[in-house]
Amino acid sequence: MFESVVPQVDPIAVPSPIWLIKFLMTLTFILHLLAMNFVLGGGVIAAVNEIKGRRSGKEHHFLLSRRLSKALPIAMAFTINLGVPPLLFLQVLYGHFFYTSSIIMAWPWLSVIFFVILAYYGYYLYNFRFEKLSGGRFWVVGGSALFLTIVAFLYTNNMTLMLTPSTWKEVYVGSASGAFLNLGELTLIPRFLHFFIAALAVGGLFVIIYGLLKRKTEPEFSQWAVKHGTWWFLVPTFIQFIVGIIFLITLPRDILLLLLGDSIPGTIFFLLAIMGALGSVMIFMLSLQKDEPKPLLYAGFVIVLFTIFSMVMVRDVVRSGYIAEYFSVGQLEVNPQTGIILLFLLLFISGLAVVGWMVQKSIQAAKT
Repeated sequence: MFESVVPQVDPIAVPSPIWLIKFLMTLTFILHLLAMNFVLGGGVIAAVNEIKGRRSGKEHHFLLSRRLSKALPIAMAFTINLGVPPLLFLQVLYGHFFYTSSIIMAWPWLSVIFFVILAYYGYYLYNFRFEKLSGGRFWVVGGSALFLTIVAFLYTNNMTLMLTPSTWKEVYVGSASGAFLNLGELTLIPRFLHFFIAALAVGGLFVIIYGLLKRKTEPEFSQWAVKHGTWWFLVPTFIQFIVGIIFLITLPRDILLLLLGDSIPGTIFFLLAIMGALGSVMIFMLSLQKDEPKPLLYAGFVIVLFTIFSMVMVRDVVRSGYIAEYFSVGQLEVNPQTGIILLFLLLFISGLAVVGWMVQKSIQAAKT
């Protein structure tokens, strides 16, 4: 019934075991999420602090904005480079879905490059012309955050469109120019808000981390930054619970049931994600009442990472459930090429080591 709608699987065999590709896709996507959330959430936090600094006159707001201005271009580079691997792995497993949805919304999808360049340029401008921009800083950093929000919205359009092949033919006939946006999809807005609000919360976590790094050199600012970042984590996370419920309600019934008992992995990861979110909120709230919040904050960071991992796994279960009627990764032909796999893993580990070294140098610079 759907053979004329869903393209055939690529006849070229997959050069690696499916489990390895899924593992690498999950790992690299989590790394991308962390960088992306800081770039988007950090931009919003910087813009808000520009406004609050002018209204209150408190130096801490301007100081945080200045520190963020130095970190955002670096994080932007990480976001872009870490975003390539999971997108490539996605194409290996689900390319015939992803390419089709990309073609249907071709012009909006291509515009992602344009918006990313504008956001990147804006963050560099915000950093290098921080003092000269003066009152224009809010518009520059806010504009970059807005461009990245548009990118996130376009990505959400594509990722939801690729899951609904039953709509492709009707959509393409009605909009063959490639200018389609998946605005009729019920889950689009809740799914987009789910990612956007999470970016604000994770951005708050990075503010906490920066505050902890400045404990010895700037104790007063450090204490303020830790509390400021904690509230940036807590408020969006509370909102996230509401958005998450709406997101669940908009899911098709058979997909929702995968998270409520029909799929053991889906149910387990869903429950773990909820428990992790609740646990992290409790820990960060307790940290606000402690004179020495560092141990609680570190425990909270670990739980948040665990929660992000669980949510990524839930996302994979939902995606598989949506397209189960049309395709399963078990249909892919596998022809492992050991040499290529080992070379890739060697380069991948080396790349992570270089990234880790760069992060370490950035942390050392932040401390001094």
